[in-house]
Amino acid sequence: TPALLPAKEARPLREITEDARLKHLGPVVVFPENATSNGRALLQLLPVFEDAANLDEKSNIHILAFKYPFQSFSPAYSVGSQMGHLFGLCCQVYNLLTVRALEQEETPRIKDSAVFCDAGNVAVDLDEAVKEKLLQLSRLRMTKLTAMDKRDFLAFYYKQAKKGRI
Repeated sequence: TPALLPAKEARPLREITEDARLKHLGPVVVFPENATSNGRALLQLLPVFEDAANLDEKSNIHILAFKYPFQSFSPAYSVGSQMGHLFGLCCQVYNLLTVRALEQEETPRIKDSAVFCDAGNVAVDLDEAVKEKLLQLSRLRMTKLTAMDKRDFLAFYYKQAKKGRI
């Protein structure tokens, strides 16, 4: 899966989580969707846990779903004028952010993944398990679009906007 960040600039998740634990830097937050959406569906998730270099057995997974319930104006910026979006946000009386957390007992564990699982136990595909739990928690559907599709659309949109077609 292509990434939005060049590989030479990326660090393995295991290295980041170990660093955070050893230096008491707090939790490491991973947004597997890798981009904002309109809040009505999820983009395809990046395979965060498929590579053994990303798995730190001592880390815990906490699954949270963030939603901006809205009627006509989404607080999540996607395209168009940034100033217009800011103006729209300021004109609304309030914006809601709903955060739902999955109980820790229901959350997939890194030590149950295929990398750490011994022959006697059933291995868990962490990426698939996290996806299923996130879909249940958020009550959203999964699209076939990825963060790269969004990037390509935005490039097209802004190119058209420069030509005065939008």
